[in-house]
Parts: sequence; C-alpha cells; structure tokens
Amino acid sequence: MVLDADGFLRHALFHGEAGNAYDLCHRPVVIHDRQAPLAQAINRLYFEGNARDDLIENDIILVWGDERRVITGADTLGRLRRDILKHRPT
Repeated sequence: MVLDADGFLRHALFHGEAGNAYDLCHRPVVIHDRQAPLAQAINRLYFEGNARDDLIENDIILVWGDERRVITGADTLGRLRRDILKHRPT
C-alpha cells in the first residue's frame, strides 16, 4: 500500500481530523525486473469503479529491485507524451 501523503495532510489540516488513512491509499503495481518495458506495467493499471470517469485510482508503479523507484501517474503520462508528441525545433 502507498499512502497519498499530500491528500492525507491536506485532509488533516483543512478538515481538522486525519480521517481514514486507508481511504487515501493506493495499491501499487509492483515490478521486480528493472528492464521490464513500461508498457508491461501500464497494462496492469486499471480504472476503479466507473471507467467513464477517466480517473485511474491506483496509478502508482513500484520498481522494486536492486534500485528502487516510484513511478506516479504523472510520470507515466509525461513518458507517453514524450513518445507521442512532436518536438518543436528550438
């Protein structure tokens, strides 16, 4: 489990109580092979509940090998955009 620490702290500070930390947890996709392609991990992500929301609830990827990395949904989107979008000449 991975806690959304930002959401947890915001809730505690602005609502005056910590709330249920479990509600702010993500179930990460865990990859043990550092050489695995990003597509392998992305294929294991899923929508929670109604897929029409376009919101991936569990969008954390943990690369858990000799070198440990945390890849967030924003990181994944950035990587995909780099491969899809054209580069503007400088």
